[in-house]
Amino acid sequence: MASEAGVSGAYSTTGQPTTIPAPIKGGYIWESLGPEWVFMIPVLIDMLVRLPIRSMVTEPLNRDQNAQERA
Repeated sequence: MASEAGVSGAYSTTGQPTTIPAPIKGGYIWESLGPEWVFMIPVLIDMLVRLPIRSMVTEPLNRDQNAQERA
């Protein structure tokens, strides 16, 4: 139980300082670029990160087909 509390505390300690500047950055983007960019920037970053990863990962279409390919 104590180790779970330690992990939770360590996660909170590292996670909280990274979330503090987010509203400041969002406000700066809102004022300088416009409100639509507050939503568009995460979408663009997501596309730049997720789409290349998605193109490298293949999903199994059929378990039997995958089993035959492995054999």
